[in-house]
Amino acid sequence: MTATKPSRVRDPVHNLIEFGATTNDDQRQLENTLWKVIQTRPFQRLRRIKQLGFSEFVFPGATHTRFAHSLGVFHTARLLLGSVQRSLSQGRGDYSPAQARIALTAALVHDVGHGMFSHAFEAVGKTLELPLARHETVSDRLIRSGEIAAVLDETYGLRSELRSLPSAETLICRCEDVSYSRLQEHSSWRAAKLHTRCGMGPCQGRICGPATQFLFKWNPDSVRPPVFPARVEHLAAQSQSIPEVTGE
Repeated sequence: MTATKPSRVRDPVHNLIEFGATTNDDQRQLENTLWKVIQTRPFQRLRRIKQLGFSEFVFPGATHTRFAHSLGVFHTARLLLGSVQRSLSQGRGDYSPAQARIALTAALVHDVGHGMFSHAFEAVGKTLELPLARHETVSDRLIRSGEIAAVLDETYGLRSELRSLPSAETLICRCEDVSYSRLQEHSSWRAAKLHTRCGMGPCQGRICGPATQFLFKWNPDSVRPPVFPARVEHLAAQSQSIPEVTGE
């Protein structure tokens, strides 16, 4: 990758926050992409969203914004991931750069959907039953569509020609052995789940859900937490702690 000049932000808490200053090509590509995300209108809007609601009316210095908060979370998350990587490199586990990139992106955009005065606005929205008052709902929409999605897709989006790769026998849902041809018979994610059990296995749609969203342009329902099987040694250890029941 061609080296580009790092972008910098002078933060009042963390001092210098740099984007693209690393020598790792994949990490530099991610940080340069996230810098473009920061330039989008949804993210720049956070400059006008108060982090602490109405607190500044009592404490004049409490003028922190969601913009500065998001940059700080990104910076802190990057430091934390570096610590995790160093720890796992000592044989304590496997470090996944792909999952780290997802975590770092999420750290930057996690609050992009906040309304004015942050959580104070959400309390009013709950009283008035306004669904868009929940910042998680708005964040989800802003991240999945619009300018932020376009920036992320430009670098990490799957190319449309990949939709022609699966054959009729290609397994889309490996938990329930559901092939591509079986899914083609249905018009929606819900219909496919009801008739093929696609997305109803241990991963609860976390793998096949995004796959069908890309292949068929379906909108998967909200997924449940995945089911993690217990290791045999853990079950054995638990059985040893169970008191013996006698017939007395």
